[in-house]
Amino acid sequence: TITIIESDNKCLFGGYTSISWKKSIHGNWEKDENAFLFTLKNPFNINTTKYKIKIPEYAIYNYLNYGPIFGLYDIDISDSNDKAY
Repeated sequence: TITIIESDNKCLFGGYTSISWKKSIHGNWEKDENAFLFTLKNPFNINTTKYKIKIPEYAIYNYLNYGPIFGLYDIDISDSNDKAY
């Protein structure tokens, strides 16, 4: 799964996981050694960059009302807010 996010200020960034997302009622972390975050366009003129998830055991979080969440909330999109963190 590749998730690409465009922020209000036109930044492009996202994450990748090689495992499928699940709708878990209780929420659970999934391990993925292949997961990573990336930036494509940003206000700091950083070139396109790939960032490894530091703790693969917390690569993504599956929860019914959230998604996607990468890393220990490095990217967090939920239906209860309209902001990407």
